[in-house]
Amino acid sequence: PRPGALVVARLPGGVMAVKRAAERRPTELAEPGWWLLSDNPAEGADSRQYGAVADDDVVAVVIGRVWPLWPRPGRGAVPDSNGA
Repeated sequence: PRPGALVVARLPGGVMAVKRAAERRPTELAEPGWWLLSDNPAEGADSRQYGAVADDDVVAVVIGRVWPLWPRPGRGAVPDSNGA
């Protein structure tokens, strides 16, 4: 990935999550890794809590969003069953 990209990463405990790859940083074991940040730091955990994530735990780069096709509830109108 490149800095600023959204990635799918395996976090401590085996949880898979989408995070923003902020910059390259070595892990605690001096392995190559990424400093990952949450787009909503008040609600999410990220490298500020668990440190840099090893390259092997960054499993994919996000290239598109499939669902939801509309904003989440409370962030805009949700279409009804007729698509309106």
